[in-house]
Amino acid sequence: MFCPYCFSTVDDKAYVCKVCTKDIYLFKDLLAKIDSLEKKIEDLSTSEGLLIKVNELEDQLRLEYIKQEESKKSNTTALIDFSKFLLLPFLLLLISHALITVVYDVNMVYLRLISIILPLPFAYYLFSSQKKNLFKWFFLTALISLGAVIGMSSITSLADKTPILPQNNLEVKEFLEYSSSILFSYFTGMLFGSFRYAKKHQIKSNTNIFALRLMINIFTSGKISPQSMQNILSKINEFGGTIVALGSTLLSVYTGLKALN
Repeated sequence: MFCPYCFSTVDDKAYVCKVCTKDIYLFKDLLAKIDSLEKKIEDLSTSEGLLIKVNELEDQLRLEYIKQEESKKSNTTALIDFSKFLLLPFLLLLISHALITVVYDVNMVYLRLISIILPLPFAYYLFSSQKKNLFKWFFLTALISLGAVIGMSSITSLADKTPILPQNNLEVKEFLEYSSSILFSYFTGMLFGSFRYAKKHQIKSNTNIFALRLMINIFTSGKISPQSMQNILSKINEFGGTIVALGSTLLSVYTGLKALN
C-alpha cells in the first residue's frame, strides 16, 4: 500500500510510514480497500482485453468459415452448370449421332444441323441467367466440341471398324471444321445470353471486341493488318452486339455444312 501523506510504499503490517514518520493506523483499512479495488480494476481491464481478443478471433474464424462455404458453393455451382449446359448437350450430340448414322442411317446433313442448333440454347440459358467469364467458358466449349467429334468418331468406329482419329490432311480439316461448327454454336448462345444478361441488368457488355476479332481473323486467315482490323472493328461495333452474334451463327453454319458440299 501507499502512504496517504507522502505516497511512498509502506509495508502492509506497518502502522507508521518510515519515510514521513506519520501515523497511518487510521487509514489502514481504507488503504487496504483501495488497494484491493485497484487490483480488481486491473484484473477487470485485463479480462476485457482478453474478451475482445477472443471475440476478434471468433469473428475471423466465422469469416473464414463463410469464405470456405462460399468457395464450396461456387465450385458446386460451376460443376452443376458444366453438367447441365455443356455435358448434357455433349451427350445429346453423341446420342443423335448414334441414331442418325448407326440406327437409322439417314443423310448426314441432319446430324450437322442438329450439331449446329443443339448447343446454342444451352449456352444461351447459361449466360443469360448469371454473369460468366466468356473466355473461360469458350475454352471449355472448345474442349467439349473436340471431345464430341472424337466421341462421334468412336461410335462410327465401333459400328464400321474405321479409325477413330483422322488419317490424312483432308480428314483433319473436316474434323476441325466439324468441331468448329459445334464450338461456334456454343459461342453464339453465349454471346446472345451475355447480351441478354447485360440488357437485363443494364450493364455494358465487353464481349463484342473479342468476338469480332476472332471472327475476322478466321474469315481472313489472320492476314489483316492491325489498322484494317481497327477500322473494321470501329465500323461493325457501331451496330451493337447483335451483328456479332449473327456473325457467329453464320460461322457455325458455314463450318458445319462446308464439308457436305
